[in-house]
Amino acid sequence: MAATMPAHAASNGQQLMVSTYYSDRIKICGPNQNGQERCTDWIRTPGKDFTKVKGWWWKGKVDIFGVNEQDGKMRQVIVDVPKWYYTDYFEYNGRSLREL
Repeated sequence: MAATMPAHAASNGQQLMVSTYYSDRIKICGPNQNGQERCTDWIRTPGKDFTKVKGWWWKGKVDIFGVNEQDGKMRQVIVDVPKWYYTDYFEYNGRSLREL
């Protein structure tokens, strides 16, 4: 399913930037800027940098699932994405928190 039309910067949902410690791929599910439940496909999260999940706008409680390709272990975190934010990208630092 295609991503929906973007909200204006920081006004009605945010795009996400995600870093991971254990996970090689992530999938994000939750309400978009229109309140519709949506999920991304699995997205590779290589290296130590943040992965920008472009074209998907989220707000409210969002699930981020991560999977490690070596052992198949899956992790899940719930992130509360604000409707209003000072930039289009809301960061979740799973690497520093060692949760994802």
